[in-house]
Amino acid sequence: MAYFADLTPYAYAPAEPGVMFAAPTLVWHYVTAHGYVPPARFVEAVRRYDAGWANEPSPWIPADAERDVWRRG
Repeated sequence: MAYFADLTPYAYAPAEPGVMFAAPTLVWHYVTAHGYVPPARFVEAVRRYDAGWANEPSPWIPADAERDVWRRG
């Protein structure tokens, strides 16, 4: 997921053209510590996440936002 300093405390995951999911940055904690299961569409968007999208313009993210992108290692 991508994290944008100007928009924290949320993480953003694009789902499909015109759809962007936003979740609190603590979503990982909710899942691992409390057994929270996010909606299936959100989970699928995170699984398909491509860090390369973060450099593309988006109507939800200001052009001058500081970008901090997590990439799979």
